[in-house]
Amino acid sequence: MDRYEITLDAEVGERRSRDLGCERLAPADPGTSRLRTPPLDQAGLHGLLRRVRDAGLGLVAVSRIPKDPSGGSR
Repeated sequence: MDRYEITLDAEVGERRSRDLGCERLAPADPGTSRLRTPPLDQAGLHGLLRRVRDAGLGLVAVSRIPKDPSGGSR
């Protein structure tokens, strides 16, 4: 399973990021948020993106986090 970094066009606090099941990262730009997912399969990723949509949050980007050579994620 892969981890993903999701950029949203809204400032999302710790509580909302936890509600989405993600870890909040340092802000990318003013008015945006970067979230990192736990390991997800494709169905889990689609479910998360559906929750983002249902919360009215604008999606800017979704990037897969490459696995490091030791088999984990960075």
